[in-house]
Amino acid sequence: MVKVTGVMMEYYFVCKKKLWYFANQIQMENENENVLIGRMIDENSYIQEKRNILIDGTINIDFIKKYKQIHES
Repeated sequence: MVKVTGVMMEYYFVCKKKLWYFANQIQMENENENVLIGRMIDENSYIQEKRNILIDGTINIDFIKKYKQIHES
């Protein structure tokens, strides 16, 4: 059985080609300057919060604030 992740749902609505790449574990953007900047921002933002919470091996929440607010970017 294939698990459908939140990322897969986003890609389905945004770009079906990107969904196909993701489902087939093909990554084409690793050296893209915008991707590198986004990764750096992600690594250095909200460091005081509980971050990158993986639920059931399927859903990855960016972070949860103190008052139980879930944030996705």
